[in-house]
Amino acid sequence: MNKISNRLVVIIGLALLYISFSACEKDGGNPSISLSQGGDFVGQDTMLMVGDSINVGIEVAWNGVNSLDKLEIFLNGDLVSMTDMSLDQAQFQIVIVKGISDAETWSFTVSDTKKNSATVDLVLTKDPNSIYGPIRFYDNTALGAQQNLVQPGFISISSGELFTLDGAYMNQAKIDLLFYYDGDEGAVLASPGANVPAGIFEGDHSLGNWTTVNTTYFQKVEMTADDFDRIFHDGSILTNFDQDIAKRKAKALAVNDVYVFKTESGIHGILMVLEVEPIADGLLRFAMKVQDN
Repeated sequence: MNKISNRLVVIIGLALLYISFSACEKDGGNPSISLSQGGDFVGQDTMLMVGDSINVGIEVAWNGVNSLDKLEIFLNGDLVSMTDMSLDQAQFQIVIVKGISDAETWSFTVSDTKKNSATVDLVLTKDPNSIYGPIRFYDNTALGAQQNLVQPGFISISSGELFTLDGAYMNQAKIDLLFYYDGDEGAVLASPGANVPAGIFEGDHSLGNWTTVNTTYFQKVEMTADDFDRIFHDGSILTNFDQDIAKRKAKALAVNDVYVFKTESGIHGILMVLEVEPIADGLLRFAMKVQDN
């Protein structure tokens, strides 16, 4: 299971307003760079609610001798975007969505063909009234159906641990999700308290012998892969979940299905199905984002 950073930056829209080529070899000093002011643009340090977005305009110009070579965008020192160019001047427009950190330093650096460069910074601080919280992202979680002898089919959302049936029986209080196949329900993601049909899991450790059975509730939502990728805090998860219409099972799973869910302990999450084999020894793969409280 690969756990990766939950921070997501959306950068869209590239407008080259002026293009002119130069092949000079002399070194004319540093290029210039500035942030657009006024209108719909934010060009100075500002405070934002988590999840709010702003338009930022970046204006770059050559030194009069050496053509511009590239624009690099950094977040807290980490490179997040690089655009190659061969221009004298240009303007770029990007959209930044405020993340969950208290402060974000966005640095925009333009360089030319002689490696001269100039940088301008924009600091975004989190509004203390922001209510959204961080999430953990699991980009490739796999669960095996009841007769899959290779891949475990039970998972603890709080820890991310996977368990076989025997292991799950020994850790009943931790188990939030399980995967199985049934001829009537198809490929199903459920939980120990979800009225799983008798005979799906057999033996002394079958669910009928458990003393602690957590129940997780699911709600299917319409969401594209891009929408899912843009979730980087729990706000979208919380607003999409409705306890009154949620169900104890996610049935007939298919690729690209998206479900928000809530565990017995109150952890909210969202998952997108990446692969599913609807057979008794099949496999379910999904990407998942859960509250990291």
